[in-house]
Amino acid sequence: MEAVSDYIHGVNRYAWSASGDLVRKLVGIHRLPRRERMNDNLLFEGGSGQLLYYAGLFGIKDGKGESIEAPCPYGDMSRVFTRHRDPGYDTNAIRVPLTDDYVHDLDAMLAAITPITTVISITNPEYVLGKPI
Repeated sequence: MEAVSDYIHGVNRYAWSASGDLVRKLVGIHRLPRRERMNDNLLFEGGSGQLLYYAGLFGIKDGKGESIEAPCPYGDMSRVFTRHRDPGYDTNAIRVPLTDDYVHDLDAMLAAITPITTVISITNPEYVLGKPI
């Protein structure tokens, strides 16, 4: 109880300052090139949303690209491709509906692939639309 009490005000925070030791160890283990900032080689986030957003950015090449993902639960990838459509980029976000039992329709996702598809996101959340999958 004392330990919980001591740390109760920080349990809802990500300890980014504590990741320095982890980054240094991973850079050494994987023999990554040393950079001015050690974490230039690695990306740490507190959840998948931001990572999916970054993956979407990598999927836009020379102002073109297309993403495929289910309409829920995240949608971060599709938002990247939709937002970049506005400034004149040739981007598209395809949202493939889930099956009736709330799982990814992999056959439909496969059929949705076009020559400009650059990223396909298949997430595995614990719940979709409030139902366990």
